[in-house]
Amino acid sequence: MKRLLLAVWALAALAACDSPTAPEASLPVTRVLQGFFSAGETSQRLVIRSQAELAAAWTEMFRTQSPAPDLPVVDFAQEMVIIARAGAKPSGGFCIAVQSATGNSRRMTATIRSGGPSANVGVAPVITHPFDVVRVPRRDEVTFTEVSFLGNCGPIT
Repeated sequence: MKRLLLAVWALAALAACDSPTAPEASLPVTRVLQGFFSAGETSQRLVIRSQAELAAAWTEMFRTQSPAPDLPVVDFAQEMVIIARAGAKPSGGFCIAVQSATGNSRRMTATIRSGGPSANVGVAPVITHPFDVVRVPRRDEVTFTEVSFLGNCGPIT
C-alpha cells in the first residue's frame, strides 16, 4: 500500500510539471539584435517557430536596409524567436525591449518594455522604428504583458 501511495504521489507530481497551472519560473531571454531602424509602420509582437518564418520576418523587417543584418541561425527544436517592434515613432528617444519571460513547460508570458522621451527632453528629429529580437525556450502558448514608461531609455541591452 505504501508503494502504491508513493507511485500515485510521484505521478501526480510529474503531471503537475506539465500542467497549465504548474508554477511559473523565470525563463532565459537571449538578445539577438536590437535597434532603432527597421521597416514597418505599425507595432508588432511576433512569435517565430521556424527558420523559414524567421527568414520571412527578417526580410520584411530589414527590407529598407542594404545590406540587411545577418540572419541568425536558431535551434527551433529547442527555441523560438520573439520580435517586438514599436512601429514608426516621430523622433529619437523611443525604445522597445523584451524585458523578461516567465512560464512553465507549456506556456510563456513575455514582458515587453517600451518607452518614449519625457517632456522637455531633447531628441533627434528623425523618424525611428525601434525593435528587439530575442531567443527564448520553445513553448506552445505565448502571451505578452506590456509595460510603458516615459524617460531615458538608457543603453540598449
